[in-house]
Amino acid sequence: MLAGLVAGAAAGRRDIAAPHLLARYQARLRAATRPLYLATNATALLYTDDRLPARALHAAVMRAGEGLAPIRQAIVDRLMASSRPALMRRAWRSDGAPTPVIREQAR
Repeated sequence: MLAGLVAGAAAGRRDIAAPHLLARYQARLRAATRPLYLATNATALLYTDDRLPARALHAAVMRAGEGLAPIRQAIVDRLMASSRPALMRRAWRSDGAPTPVIREQAR
């Protein structure tokens, strides 16, 4: 995200640290991370509430989560994709396991 904005600015011979460029990055980053932030906050609130209704909801969420392995994996994949360098992303399967990477020899 940031690399693309910086590359575009550099290619256009514009300031790569211009305030408007960094503001655009900040807005995009906040929009991309907001759902995860909200989900994390809701999870923390649910799991730290000791009242009976919250404990019942917690148990129901845990039971429901057992059947949602594909959704959990999609979340893990999204988180892992953003934390690995672009060249490494192709070297990992969707289940998070490494895959063999065959690199061509330089000629």
